[in-house]
Amino acid sequence: MSPARATTPPRATTPHSTELRAYTGSVRAEAEELRQTVACSEARLDLVVASRTAFRTDLDTEEAESHRTLADRYANFVEQSLYGIARKAVREKHGDLPPDKTARVVAALCGELFGRADVSERRVRRVLGIRADHEPAQTVQRVVTRARGIVAESVRMKTRGSWEFDRIPGAPLDEGRQQPWARCDR
Repeated sequence: MSPARATTPPRATTPHSTELRAYTGSVRAEAEELRQTVACSEARLDLVVASRTAFRTDLDTEEAESHRTLADRYANFVEQSLYGIARKAVREKHGDLPPDKTARVVAALCGELFGRADVSERRVRRVLGIRADHEPAQTVQRVVTRARGIVAESVRMKTRGSWEFDRIPGAPLDEGRQQPWARCDR
C-alpha cells in the first residue's frame, strides 16, 4: 500500500482571479523597471557630482577629514578621560576641586601623553600624584593605552599631525595654527 498523499483542492479559476494575477504581475514588472531606472539615475548623478567636484580646491580631502576625526577623538579623550582622572586626583590631594589646579594637571597629562615619544605610566602616575598600588593606577594604564592608540593613528597618517604644548599663559593665540580649548576662556 502506498501512503496517502495530501492533496490540495484545485483553485477555482474565475475571471476576476485571472485578471488580478495578470494585474499583480504587471505591477511587479513595472516596479522592477522603476527600480532599475532609479539605480541608473543614481549612477549617472554620482558621475555628474564626481565630475563637478573633482577639480574643486575648496573641498576637504579624505586626509583632511581623517585629521578632523582624529582631532575630535583627541578632544573627546581629553575632556572625558583626562579631565575625569585629573579631577579625582586633585580632589584626593586637595580635598576640593580648584579649577586652575585641575587644568594644570590636564595640561601636564597632555604633555606627557602626546608631547613625548616615550610615554610612561610611571610619569603619568607622578603627574597625578598616585602610587602604582593605588586604585586609579588601573585607570592610568587604560588612559596610557588609549593615548598610545591616538598617537599611533596620527603616525600612520600620510601628513602627520603633531601636538604642541609650549603655549605661554596669557600670550595671545596664533589664530593661524592654534585654537582655544573649549573649556578655556581665551
